[in-house]
Amino acid sequence: MNRKLIIALLLLCCPRPSQAESAGASPYNFLFLDAGARPVALGGAYTALARDANALLYNPAGLGEVSEQQAVFMHNRYFQDITQEYLAYASPQGWGASVNYLDFGSAPRTTISNHAGGLGSVGLTDIAVSAGYGAPMGVNFVGGAAIKFIQESIAGVSGTGFGLDLGVFYYPGGREKTVLGASVQNLGPSVKFQNKKEAMPLNVRVGAAHSFSVRGQDATVSADLSKALAEKLVISAGVETIVSRLVAVRFGYTTRNEAGSGLTMGLGYGYQDFSFDYAFVPFGDLGAAHRLSVGYKWGGDARTVRSAEEVKKSKAEDKAATARTAVEFEKLMAAGGDDAEQKNYKRAAISYEKAAALRPQDPEARLLLAETLLKANRLKEADEAYAAALKLLPENDRRTAGIYEQRGNAMAKLRKLSAARKYYERSAKAAEEQQIPGGVLERAYYGIAWCLDKDDSTEEAIRAYRRALQVASEPLRKQIEKRLVVLENNSFVR
Repeated sequence: MNRKLIIALLLLCCPRPSQAESAGASPYNFLFLDAGARPVALGGAYTALARDANALLYNPAGLGEVSEQQAVFMHNRYFQDITQEYLAYASPQGWGASVNYLDFGSAPRTTISNHAGGLGSVGLTDIAVSAGYGAPMGVNFVGGAAIKFIQESIAGVSGTGFGLDLGVFYYPGGREKTVLGASVQNLGPSVKFQNKKEAMPLNVRVGAAHSFSVRGQDATVSADLSKALAEKLVISAGVETIVSRLVAVRFGYTTRNEAGSGLTMGLGYGYQDFSFDYAFVPFGDLGAAHRLSVGYKWGGDARTVRSAEEVKKSKAEDKAATARTAVEFEKLMAAGGDDAEQKNYKRAAISYEKAAALRPQDPEARLLLAETLLKANRLKEADEAYAAALKLLPENDRRTAGIYEQRGNAMAKLRKLSAARKYYERSAKAAEEQQIPGGVLERAYYGIAWCLDKDDSTEEAIRAYRRALQVASEPLRKQIEKRLVVLENNSFVR
């Protein structure tokens, strides 16, 4: 059977049809296939995200970012009985290994003189076994390298080769949410297949990823550029969001899939130490591929093995650092309080921001920051600070009602009446559920009515003012009664 024809079929199905023309010059093109359902669902845009057991396939530097032991297994069923099996492991000590196996099943053996068959069957299989290591290089860089053994077998004839991968991560702002990645893959000598030597499929990848939050939901975007020798530039992009901190929803796009639209999609779910990921990739008239990955994490950060003396010293240093942080935190909080008392809200906000950075899980600094920003009329920033504080408070914290009231006040000043009303309603609900006496409930009801009033929803505003009147005290009661008279007269006139 013609080797080039078989590889052309491989590339068409798995999706790299553009390489069919140059298959004779590039054995082992299966190395370009994505593996792991999460990378697949993101369109293969994983060069800057490969900080897990999938690192060896995209960027070996990612092994230097693994903080616990990880293993992942993927099964991929293409079409025409073509299957892919992928197994990878990563250690918190910086090393990892993977096996990637592709089986095309079998096809009838034919010859020029006997094209009808009846001569048995032939098969095509590919396998790559990789091992690598990654580690931090200073504050902003992480580097890694990997070696791989590769074998391609067609109709009983095999070609064997070795390759080297190099990769790097760069964090522009230190350990921030933006990361850049780059890797060079498949460096190595030519491969002898039968009587012909063929070059390894050298490939260069660069990528970027950024993590952020959208309405309290974690999200990530990524993009990759990939260029193999004598091939077109491949562009990939992906986006992922975690819905309700439970289910990952992913979409991607890649120009590598010339058989289909290039769109990809998938889901992910984590349960305790397990992760389950699914990816769907359409290939136009050829059908679709479904990938399912199962991952497991265990153990803590075992990157270094330290002596008892080193552990004791480290604990002492951590304790001293914690004490210094506590002192600095209290100083900043006191400075913020002094500046706020003198109505120097700009300086107060700076102090509270620094205090919040020292203790990211402490809601007090964020609450004071939000109050200061509100007084400084920095309304949007105040709302964001209140939202951050809410995430840190216990679910039934009695301050919740007041925080929603203040968020409503911020939105009301911005004339975002729909958002303001929503926050006032949440404030009223929290105050009622927690049976909070005093002004929070009456102000929340008044806020709801005020928003309806300003939105010219007269009838609803009248009903809301009457409800507020039931819980209002002086002088708010007189203000509500006065406004009700005006609205009811106007309604009567109409």
